[in-house]
Amino acid sequence: GSMSILAGALIDRHGLDLVFLYSYVARLALVGCVLYAMLRGQHGALPTEAELSPRVAPSRKRWPDNMDASTYIRTVWSTIVVNPAVGVCLGANLCLGCAMVITDFLVSIQMERDFGMSRTVNGLASTISTLVAVPCFYFSDDLIRKYGHFRIMIYSQCLCVAQLVLHSMITKEVSLLILPLSTLKGAVFACHWSASVDFINKSVDPHLASTSQILLTWCYWTLGGGVGYTFWSWMYDQVGAGPTFLL
Repeated sequence: GSMSILAGALIDRHGLDLVFLYSYVARLALVGCVLYAMLRGQHGALPTEAELSPRVAPSRKRWPDNMDASTYIRTVWSTIVVNPAVGVCLGANLCLGCAMVITDFLVSIQMERDFGMSRTVNGLASTISTLVAVPCFYFSDDLIRKYGHFRIMIYSQCLCVAQLVLHSMITKEVSLLILPLSTLKGAVFACHWSASVDFINKSVDPHLASTSQILLTWCYWTLGGGVGYTFWSWMYDQVGAGPTFLL
């Protein structure tokens, strides 16, 4: 996010080949770091899980080791049935994940295809949204205590609607207004995601914490994003940017 403006500038100046080369080098370096950590762990150079989190490790021992997959799935499902608010939270993230594809993906296409803006400006928009998201995440605990989880989610959804309506009004002559609108994208995602993660953590059995986070991620990024990329891309090609944003 914060490096998007640099990536855009490099693409404008040197083309995509340089960015691809950087991605290859970065990922090879990441693999090297993982292998190094694994080797150090095998030789006892890294602390164990019990040493890092002595309160969490013993609690996991109470979870049955012989639980099969079907029982585990039924346990997860019963958690959602017993606490419908968890299902509502997952559904809200699915809907927002589908809608946020417009601001994450289609706006970027619009900037380049319809408005002829450079990739540097495109990257600047992503950088602005990322920088705005940082303080929203930082103060998320205070916001949750003051307004509650679902009120923050509702406010975020309403802010997303307002953002899309404003985007539908932007023309090529005032295309630079996309930059200040990028602040809304960062705030919407940060507030909604932090409230959702905190709510899920506090609403499910501690043994299901990892599974619940996977479900939340899957609803927002995989299912919501997948449907959004397919549907909104088709809508953009059929009716253009403005009607798509309004819809």
